[in-house]
Amino acid sequence: MGDNWLPEAIEHQRAGLSARLAQPLARVAENCAPVWHDPEALDRVLRDSLDAVSPCILLYAVDTDGRQRSANVFPGLVDPGVRGQDLGRPAVPGGRGALLRVPAFRSVCQPR
Repeated sequence: MGDNWLPEAIEHQRAGLSARLAQPLARVAENCAPVWHDPEALDRVLRDSLDAVSPCILLYAVDTDGRQRSANVFPGLVDPGVRGQDLGRPAVPGGRGALLRVPAFRSVCQPR
């Protein structure tokens, strides 16, 4: 086993989870687009979608300026206190749309 076994193992696991979550996150992003400008409705979409992206335990939406549009949505808890926070980086550098984030996974959606 070489010196790069840990980064390789992490990348392998990330690739597997990404493949598993790509379609469910795309559906979540599609459902977020129509309610992008309504924070409470956006939170509801994320809350109602959380089971579809198991094993993820946190969803939130970020605009292209790096500002969080939604609450942090956990199973059984929606924390709106973080809505509007500046995450300090653009979600989609040089792009349009927005980013739906879960730890280590991303799905881009276009607001309508």
